[in-house]
Amino acid sequence: QIVMLINYNLLFLSFVIFNKVFIKNIYFKALIIFLMLTFEISSIISLKTTSLEIFLLSISVFYIYGSTEEINRNLKKSAFILGILFGIKFINAPFIGVLLTFVILSKKLIQKKHIFLYSIIGFLFAQPSVLVPQILKVYISDIIHHLNYQEGSYVSSLDWLKVISGNFGNVFILVVFIFLIYSLYKYRHKFLLIHTLMPLAATIQIAALFFSDGLIRAHYLKMSIVLLIYFSLNITENYVKLKWLFLLVVITF
Repeated sequence: QIVMLINYNLLFLSFVIFNKVFIKNIYFKALIIFLMLTFEISSIISLKTTSLEIFLLSISVFYIYGSTEEINRNLKKSAFILGILFGIKFINAPFIGVLLTFVILSKKLIQKKHIFLYSIIGFLFAQPSVLVPQILKVYISDIIHHLNYQEGSYVSSLDWLKVISGNFGNVFILVVFIFLIYSLYKYRHKFLLIHTLMPLAATIQIAALFFSDGLIRAHYLKMSIVLLIYFSLNITENYVKLKWLFLLVVITF
């Protein structure tokens, strides 16, 4: 019960941070927090690390999009946190991978080595045992075991879609992502690469899971789905006419 309470508190704090970064309307913020706390409760009941992962991602997102500090400093902090996120669960690799790829490709950043170093330190902070060669072998073999794990029946992309529909609401997800695709297409020239970094990583993670034919878990999708929903709502609030936003609020409610 204590762990479940901690998980819900971490989720609540995560959504407060996401709201601060992505949502402007105060009434919309309250509605979204209420909605998000009802999504995919299996990770809460089964005491998974999902709430902690979402909390770490929300802090990273804040440093990338919401902080007013100098960009190199923000990216170092974000890299450290995403390194921890990767250390907690190896399927979170797309988030740190996308960030470091952006760092490599960016011509404006001047502290690239420091950002990479912070990501490594973050990973070691979460998994210090990998510094021991014998335990590193166990860690790698554990990853290989999970990649080769079989649920007992064939898992298809359609099964993953059913999981998303059943745990996050098919009508809501459909409407949100229709708005997202519409907004991304219509206002594509206004988006910078850094604006889409974390949503891109979330999309990559979901796409990778869709190719998993053995292991299927709803809580693997939760962090990415939550981030994409917030990104969609942010775009909807900024670029879609108010009547459509009101319709989305009604459907959400």
